[in-house]
Amino acid sequence: MRPRRRLQKFGSTAMMFGAVALLLTGCSAATATQAGTQNNTGNQASAGNTANAGTANNSSGQTTSIVIGNATNAVSVGNTTGQGSGIFGSSTSGTSADVQSVITGIQASSARMTSTVGATTSGQPYGAGLQTVQFTSGSVGFLAGRGIILKTTNGGQYFQTAYRANIDFTGLAASPGSKQTIVAWADHAIVRSTNGGAKWTRESLPPAGAAIQQVDFPTSSEGFAITGNVDGGTLWMTSDGGANWNKVSAPAGGVQSVSFGSASTGWIGLTNGDIDRSVDGGAHWSTVFHPGGQYPGRPLVQAVGNHAAWALVIGGSGMSQTSYSVFRTTDGATWKPVQGVSTAGAGPAPDGATEAPKGPGSSAGPMVALNANQAVVTGVCEACGMGSGQVSSTGNGGASWNTYPTVQNGMSMPTSVSFVSLNDGWMLDNTVSGGSFLLRTTDGGQTWREVYPMVHPHPVEGVSFLNANVGYGLGVPGNASAVLKSADGGRTWWQVGSLPQNSPSTPVTLGNSPISFISETRGYAIGADGTVYQTANGGQSWTVLLPAAQQNPYDSIVFLPGGKYGVVNSYGQNTEVTVDGGQTWHALNAPSNLNTPAQMQLYLTALARLPIAPTVKTLIQAESAGWFDVANAQVAVVPGQNGRSFFITTNGGSRWHNIDFGHYLNASTIDFVNGQDGWMITVLGSLLRTTNGGQTWTYAVH
Repeated sequence: MRPRRRLQKFGSTAMMFGAVALLLTGCSAATATQAGTQNNTGNQASAGNTANAGTANNSSGQTTSIVIGNATNAVSVGNTTGQGSGIFGSSTSGTSADVQSVITGIQASSARMTSTVGATTSGQPYGAGLQTVQFTSGSVGFLAGRGIILKTTNGGQYFQTAYRANIDFTGLAASPGSKQTIVAWADHAIVRSTNGGAKWTRESLPPAGAAIQQVDFPTSSEGFAITGNVDGGTLWMTSDGGANWNKVSAPAGGVQSVSFGSASTGWIGLTNGDIDRSVDGGAHWSTVFHPGGQYPGRPLVQAVGNHAAWALVIGGSGMSQTSYSVFRTTDGATWKPVQGVSTAGAGPAPDGATEAPKGPGSSAGPMVALNANQAVVTGVCEACGMGSGQVSSTGNGGASWNTYPTVQNGMSMPTSVSFVSLNDGWMLDNTVSGGSFLLRTTDGGQTWREVYPMVHPHPVEGVSFLNANVGYGLGVPGNASAVLKSADGGRTWWQVGSLPQNSPSTPVTLGNSPISFISETRGYAIGADGTVYQTANGGQSWTVLLPAAQQNPYDSIVFLPGGKYGVVNSYGQNTEVTVDGGQTWHALNAPSNLNTPAQMQLYLTALARLPIAPTVKTLIQAESAGWFDVANAQVAVVPGQNGRSFFITTNGGSRWHNIDFGHYLNASTIDFVNGQDGWMITVLGSLLRTTNGGQTWTYAVH
């Protein structure tokens, strides 16, 4: 399972920390050469030794301009006319004071590094250990994973433990012939209930060393199982509920999948791409589908009766894409393509489905076949990160499909899906660290909400704290636009508002700072469409500040402490800056090598003459950091490029501590308000808090 959230990249391994002149000795305090040497009254700021920033009138009278430069050779910015190029667009005359020169003007100082501090975490990651979901009705369902099976009787609002054992469950299935029969399996164990989860029995398959890939019980007593590996395995059957298993003489080449519509009739998908059918309980098989094309796909069959079945056929892979097709039969023998996905990296849709209606995503997610006419297909975009799962459904046997927008702030790679009707369904997202969450839809996939594990929601996209208690957050699974507030340091949250939802066809992968509040009333946030929004009433309502660009939409916004200096950008392609608390914004002409939020924030620290700027600059270069956090003039945080550590200073950059977790955690964002109180969101959506400067962290309580 790939990570559900965007993955912060910390630069090439060639720029290892020890190879850069940051392992500096000597200076006990940074001789921070400040960007600017004078303070001016009014709305003025300084950048460079004699570069002043204030307000000036634009010759066209259309906008307020900002002047950057020295007093005798000023550079105006805004919609002014004239020659040359300043940092805020066209300049009237004189020497350009561009972004690069402001940052270059910082004379990076030596930073004394203290010994590494080992950090620890307590609590559990988000929804730890869940792997699979299966519902038997709109109210009754099961979750299974690491050592546990959970059951709900109210659609997922509350789960209780149904079974515990030292078993890492990987699959769940309900018998179509008996809704009270539920089967869960792991590599080397099968657990079955015939009374709706009230009581469970444990069985094992011979040979003992073969891993179980799939289990299928068409009735409460007759069942089939595959052992081996993902490249094909051995088929087994039982007629006494799993007490005894016999090897099935299946066609050579390895079995990929099995599904029976009754005890007698079923299908298997083979490694060579064939689909075979049996009408005598697996005693004999006949080939009913043979793949076309040079590269056969891998058919995953789902029976919905004695004559009807669907098959999700997985094709080639490349460039984080996997082509796939969906086939359907209503007579058990004739298979027709009803959906296909061809990609540049993975090649054509397998087995001649290139002319079929296009499926969702650029790779296949799980499929659910409900009956001969109804099916739900999920697709994913493996390279897109957060919010790339998509649902497509048909109610007429694949003649037409309803394809809904991607699941905002939710499924990046849904690993298990359960639908009991075309409208009522659940999707489980399982991450590489074992964190999971469950979403539910009651309108066929148009909208989703999380039902597990959140009792009280917490933000998964970004946070912006004003002090040790009050903070704001953006995004919950299923809703990228939710705006949350906490008044107790992030222990509990409630939704205060929502950004306008424009449902973009391709949601923006938000940066590390998608929300920034200046006060309890005034704040800014980035929507899933790349629009910059502002609020003046604490997040209750939002208006457009900067419309999304057609290309390179905005993805992050940052204000320095005090709320005067701010920058919004899309990795350097579209960048706006403010020096008056967001009242006016001006386009920055950023050079191509300044294309990360960290470099834009560094520009702000120089413009605001923060003494921390020189050593922050050194760390950004050493760690190839894509972002950093400034709590105040004394406290700042820079992420380590190894994904398991970060650097923090509490004395203006003179000394830095390396906080190392000892394992890959990868913070998506870190927000400190002082030298002790900080919050972290990982790329997997977990929220953690520290109250001792980062030495210990606690997962948010769900």
